[in-house]
Amino acid sequence: MGLLENNLKKKEEEAESFLVDERKRDHFLKRLENKLKVVPKVGDKLAKAPIFASLLYDYFKGNYKEIPVGSILSVIACLLYFVSTIDFIPDVIPFLGYVDDAMCLALCSQWVSQDIVEYEAWREQITPS
Repeated sequence: MGLLENNLKKKEEEAESFLVDERKRDHFLKRLENKLKVVPKVGDKLAKAPIFASLLYDYFKGNYKEIPVGSILSVIACLLYFVSTIDFIPDVIPFLGYVDDAMCLALCSQWVSQDIVEYEAWREQITPS
């Protein structure tokens, strides 16, 4: 298992507390929202962050529960890494600072790809264009 995968597995342990601690979850979602405002939406990997965030909002509100808890924990762990100020490549380094974030999002996307496809289909059904 690679260094990034090990880091994500550790974050999954922290992610479990988000399922029961609403205050901690709300604080995390606010941090995520703030980071999404400043991160460039370049490339398909970083573009997954808003989809993951939307999934968490719907999951925590109780709107969407058709996803395994393990997948939710993986998404939370990934986004914990994404919002973390301490990661492999600091975000303050222009462009390069988001490379590890993109790698993290790509890895998590592989892990939960089918769940994301199903979530996006559900989201399309409830919000037709």
